[in-house]
Amino acid sequence: WSSDVCSSDLSDYPEGRHDLPPKCKHITAHQGCLVLANKSFESPSEVFFSLVQFNAISGEIGSEYFPNNSNSVILESVNGGAITGVKTLRDNLYVFHENTSSLLSGDISTLGGQSLRQDLLSSQGELGSFASQAIQEYDGSLTFLSDEGIMTINNNKPYPVELSKNIKPLIIDKNFDRSLAVSFFNADEDIMGFYLPVKDETVTNSININNVDSTLFIYDVKD
Repeated sequence: WSSDVCSSDLSDYPEGRHDLPPKCKHITAHQGCLVLANKSFESPSEVFFSLVQFNAISGEIGSEYFPNNSNSVILESVNGGAITGVKTLRDNLYVFHENTSSLLSGDISTLGGQSLRQDLLSSQGELGSFASQAIQEYDGSLTFLSDEGIMTINNNKPYPVELSKNIKPLIIDKNFDRSLAVSFFNADEDIMGFYLPVKDETVTNSININNVDSTLFIYDVKD
């Protein structure tokens, strides 16, 4: 490849630069955009989103380029910290920190995010998500693992409601490594599972799971 081939003429792209997606920890699709969040140590509280406009010259739809310095928003939590997960639910984007749940509403396709609005959903910022892989959607709601247990949230009742009251002492066991938790939903059986692992402390410099102490919680969502 020559430099002439790799370079782009900005005059061909009136909507702005066509940069590659930033390297982030979390990814989802929202309103036709590719959404990424938590650019490691550089920008852990920033949400990036691609353009959705169709470019008649290049034939690009939008998900393959990110205009630098224009299509991103910074969403800080109440107590600080990095974004731990993003999940779309209909027209709203939920953004989680360990101690904060936020709702990002509005048209994300507007360049620069001028129409976006952030609503803090957990008062005092005490309820957030520990693991992106444990954020699960079912029946128009999202469930996530917080410091207080397994919570559920939806667009009609945005404030988090606890789903695990009956087994709360088990869920909040400090031996569980919540950052490694995983959840799943089986629509055929109407069951939801949360796997809470315990690290094997006998092995150093590695993430090994103690299968004896780790626990799989199964919910019958019909009840």
